Amino acid sequence: MFNNIWEGFKREVLLLFNDKRTLLMVFFVPILYTIFFGFLYSQGIVRELSTAVVNNSPCQLSRTIVDGFRSSERFAVNYELNSEDEILSLMEDKKIDVAIVIPSDFEANVKKGKPTEVFIGINAANMIIGNGAMVSAMQVVETYSSGVTLTKLKSQGLSSSQAYNGAIPLSFNFRPWYNPSYSYLNFMVLGILILAVQQITMMGAANSLVGEKEDENLSQFLTATNGSLLPFIIGKSAVYFISGLFSLVGSAFFAFEVFRIPLRGDFAHILLLTVPFLVCVIAWGLAIAVLCSDRAQATRIIMLLPYPIFLVSGLTYHLGAIPRPLQYLAMAIPFTHYGNYFRNVALMGLGLDQIWNSVNWLIMLALVYSLIFWAIFRFKWMGKRSLKREKMKKCCETF
Repeated sequence: MFNNIWEGFKREVLLLFNDKRTLLMVFFVPILYTIFFGFLYSQGIVRELSTAVVNNSPCQLSRTIVDGFRSSERFAVNYELNSEDEILSLMEDKKIDVAIVIPSDFEANVKKGKPTEVFIGINAANMIIGNGAMVSAMQVVETYSSGVTLTKLKSQGLSSSQAYNGAIPLSFNFRPWYNPSYSYLNFMVLGILILAVQQITMMGAANSLVGEKEDENLSQFLTATNGSLLPFIIGKSAVYFISGLFSLVGSAFFAFEVFRIPLRGDFAHILLLTVPFLVCVIAWGLAIAVLCSDRAQATRIIMLLPYPIFLVSGLTYHLGAIPRPLQYLAMAIPFTHYGNYFRNVALMGLGLDQIWNSVNWLIMLALVYSLIFWAIFRFKWMGKRSLKREKMKKCCETF
């Protein structure tokens, strides 16, 4: 059996090297994706959001707050307006993303010790802009708000420590862990890397098997191996397992070494997750190939998968917030268990104990999807071959 597997492996390697486009695709496209998106998100956060200011209470304090926005790397104060009516038209024309409005009674209320507000308008149509701008704007305003209260209490004759205790009786030490700069490089690129490896590996395996049907080459191999199917499938799968592993390791090198995404965990743990994940992906690709009549149909089906998988997996949206039926669906998707824990090993430094449940899930899914593929393959493909042989036999008997 091992000799047949080796023959199948060598045959697939030769076929792959004779098809230069597929060869480049399965080995290097995920690496190119990682380089492209790593460069795209290389700044990490959105900086210099175009900002408009309406200062209806020009005073030293209001000008200090505006200067606070100017000094923040998140904002670029490009417009100083006279009226709030100008804000929406500028935002709709995509000239600004953020608007700061200081009310006309701002100085009077501060002097009287009355509560006052600074209005912050954000274009939340783009959530990446909205979330980042909101957090940074709150930090700027709260910083100067505390400063105002301290100054007022000191003017009443209190010492610095008494003024601080009176101004801030309850304080919060806000510390975002694992991705303190809210970097989109850390958040997005690893997920895109994994998705690219999944899609290209799946497509390579699917197109290879469906190509056997189109080119009618399978009978040659089955004749050479006395009709042994399992070695044929194992040899073919091994080639795409190796190509998937190569592209993932190469992509990870660029992600962690070139773009400096943190790798706080052990890369061996990522590889442990990768082995059953690639088996799942190849099983999906081979099953799609059996169900499709040609390469174009298989490619179309595979191209439909990445968007729902990416969204339902919990990688970009909290899994607990999606409807319950979709949560069950997500648990049956290998990407759910692999993508989240790949990123968490890298950013959070998870150890073997924390990822072992996902490893078990992936092993179980790999077994289930491999058996499902094999059942479909035996029924759809070999069933048709047996039917053809019976028809030919009857024809021969008739003559």
